[in-house]
Amino acid sequence: TGKDQLVNLRLHTWPKEREIEKQRIQSLQHVNTTTNATTIDLSRFVNAQLTPWAAQNGRIPRNSPQLTAGVKLYAGVPFDVSGMVRLHSITSEKNGEHFPVEVDKISINEKFAKIYLLHGAYAGGGNYFQVVGRLVLHYADGSTNAIDLIAGQTVFDCWSVLFKTGIDPVYKNASPGTEIAWWGSNSLIEKLDPDETLVLFKSVFQNPRPDVAVTSVDYVSTMTETGPFLAGLTVE
Repeated sequence: TGKDQLVNLRLHTWPKEREIEKQRIQSLQHVNTTTNATTIDLSRFVNAQLTPWAAQNGRIPRNSPQLTAGVKLYAGVPFDVSGMVRLHSITSEKNGEHFPVEVDKISINEKFAKIYLLHGAYAGGGNYFQVVGRLVLHYADGSTNAIDLIAGQTVFDCWSVLFKTGIDPVYKNASPGTEIAWWGSNSLIEKLDPDETLVLFKSVFQNPRPDVAVTSVDYVSTMTETGPFLAGLTVE
């Protein structure tokens, strides 16, 4: 029966797959796959702290890696993490939370070919394959380019799964260059949905004009039910 299958998955299949994925994630926290990457300091834009998110009520579950501030490798990319830059959404509006719809003028001032995000979202399940946010690149010559952030492809809910068998295919549609880069837990997710895991994703995007210096980047919500957040930004 379906119930028996679920019990079997929980007892045998998911723990094995979860452990393999944890080992993959952790192995990429020790090898820098970039060359001359520049980590961007987001501290003046931070509007949500790491600890209440990564540790519900301040408690880090046993055997869960704590997300700490500083420059560290995630999915082979260095990121300078100091907190979270949350954007507003329909969901945060309903919850009485107020975040900026956009965070402008994140200073870059250099040429680069790739831009990396360490990020996630809240309530990411309701807007699959919709544009839920944008990165707007401002160039030294006055021009701009927008990079779409699409739910279910490059943006995913920060509650996710570390296994593949028996799950909704929508969890498997990450675009090339988007992968889970950190996993953890907290008391809330353990209580409400112990099959899921607290996660951050790394995404990489190509700069369409790598030969022109980018002065700054804007991080913008499109005001759907999905509220994107940014924990790290790096250019290469």
